[in-house]
Amino acid sequence: MAILALVSLTILYGLYGTTACLIVTFFFRLSRRLVRVARPGGYLTSNKEIPARMLVGIHENASTWYLYRGSRAVVDTLLNKPMNHSITSPLGAALPLFLRGLGALQLIAMTFVAAQKGWDGVALLALITGTRATNKLCYSEDRLARLWMRRDGASMEVRGYRFGGRTAMLGAIQLLKSEKVTAWMDDILTPSPSREVWLARLNGETGKKQKKLENDLSEHDRSWLEINTKQSILAAGIIKSNTSPVSIPIAAC
Repeated sequence: MAILALVSLTILYGLYGTTACLIVTFFFRLSRRLVRVARPGGYLTSNKEIPARMLVGIHENASTWYLYRGSRAVVDTLLNKPMNHSITSPLGAALPLFLRGLGALQLIAMTFVAAQKGWDGVALLALITGTRATNKLCYSEDRLARLWMRRDGASMEVRGYRFGGRTAMLGAIQLLKSEKVTAWMDDILTPSPSREVWLARLNGETGKKQKKLENDLSEHDRSWLEINTKQSILAAGIIKSNTSPVSIPIAAC
């Protein structure tokens, strides 16, 4: 309704180029409301009741990592499963053509406004500025995420930790896990004798094999082992005891 009110106002003042842009915007938003998104059958469900832990980064050497912990249904839906089954509209296959046509009309209207070099251009600039500010408030990524969680009954608590390196982070995650499987970190931290001894320490293993491997390590590797073992245990303790959703520094490792 606000757009239609603006259309009446711009027509009254003879701002016909801006009026055309507003009409195109109205039909764009109407088309968006006609779109129907169907969720897949397994949306926000899981046949496993055990909690999920998934570590995500843009690549193996990323400086920022995200650890998702909690409901396997929510984590799987966010990271592994498709969230949309189908996207339909009453316009059917004509919708893409209709949107392309609206885009062409918008380009023609803006070209007309630019050629006038009058108040029509000033009005269009004010309209674009106001629309951009409104969209940032009403359609920001944070707000859309909050609306999705509220609508589908999901909740999330965000905590941030700053590590001096990936090794302490990986060690802390390993200590937080209920299983002793370590293959999940192979692509991030290459398997090596020092890594094997380090993981054995974290898992509380003190067999002859581990002692032999530790004795064969160089001074540099032993120093690396001591520092990262301590930092991993310290980091895991901080994460377990912290309940505040803030960014917490963990000493360099």
